[in-house]
Amino acid sequence: MNTQANKELIRCVILSRIIFGDHHWKCAQALANLAYGYLTLRGLPVQAKKHATSAKNTLLTWKANTTSDKEKEEILEALVKLYYTLGVVWLLQNRGREAYFNLQKAERNMKELKELYKGGVCELQVSENDLTLALGRASLAIHRLNLALAYFEKAIGDVIAAKGDRTSDLISLYEEAAQIEQLRRNHNQAIQYLQQAHSVCVSLFTEVSPKTAEISALLAKAYAMSGEAQHRDAVEIYFIKSINAYRATLGSEDFETLSTTEEFCKWLFQNGEKQ
Repeated sequence: MNTQANKELIRCVILSRIIFGDHHWKCAQALANLAYGYLTLRGLPVQAKKHATSAKNTLLTWKANTTSDKEKEEILEALVKLYYTLGVVWLLQNRGREAYFNLQKAERNMKELKELYKGGVCELQVSENDLTLALGRASLAIHRLNLALAYFEKAIGDVIAAKGDRTSDLISLYEEAAQIEQLRRNHNQAIQYLQQAHSVCVSLFTEVSPKTAEISALLAKAYAMSGEAQHRDAVEIYFIKSINAYRATLGSEDFETLSTTEEFCKWLFQNGEKQ
């Protein structure tokens, strides 16, 4: 299905070249769509980057010269998609600065597009939440932890407003926010985020599921990282919950079961407990 969708995007580029020519914004728009397709449908960042880069100058030239609001809307939407694609590609290649630079440009073009819509509905293929998340990850990649956390907090708030506080979309957001708080050495706040992730997991998947087991293990490690004596019981409780859930769902010989058991044993040994 994804391969077929990508073939349709290639046909659109070919038709746009025939009808409008290589240097028309419609052709560049089709290339931006193809680049986004290579990234999101096929997971091919090299091809995505190539097509996005080839479309950029044409779109920027037409954006500067067009007098039609309708044309400008479509060009801005294509630029949001193009810069988002480039930003995510750079992020996948561990080039945080380049990623952040391009995602900022996507953010600026999205803001300009929303102003052009004058408060009307602005439905984009690249959603505001997609962009917020990518900016958060790029900020984390360049070690701007406060900024990264602000983006993730915004993403969490937007998801709750749109889908409620029991959607699976929140689980990974809480995990990533907890990771940032651990890097900031705010262990109690990291624990709170993971508790929220655990609560969502239990409500959606029950206590005995691989995902709940994963979050329980992360919670155990977060409590251990705090180094606080009052958290020792919580470390044991969540390690045991995790191991039991993994055993029940994946089996005693599964890698996740064995590796979590090993981590628990190491923690017990380091803390002078009998294994």
